[in-house]
Amino acid sequence: MKVINEILDEAIKNGFITKEAKDKLLGIIDIEVEAANLEADAMEEVAMALENFASEVDKAVDKTEEDLKTADKDLLDDVKETASQTTASQ
Repeated sequence: MKVINEILDEAIKNGFITKEAKDKLLGIIDIEVEAANLEADAMEEVAMALENFASEVDKAVDKTEEDLKTADKDLLDDVKETASQTTASQ
């Protein structure tokens, strides 16, 4: 901002702009900077939310894989038990 102020002061001195125009321009710059900061903060929050979501999805996938392995093992055990019962009854 220091450089902008120096440039605007020089422009005032040379009669290119008025003090009021300088103040308005600096006000607009302040608003734009604040808007950019708010946007950056919002983007950071979105990034954190997406990271948390991805982590939860990873956990769900891991749990589902474990559940499928357990179900597969249980099914295989049931098939073996049924097969052995069928063989024993013959």
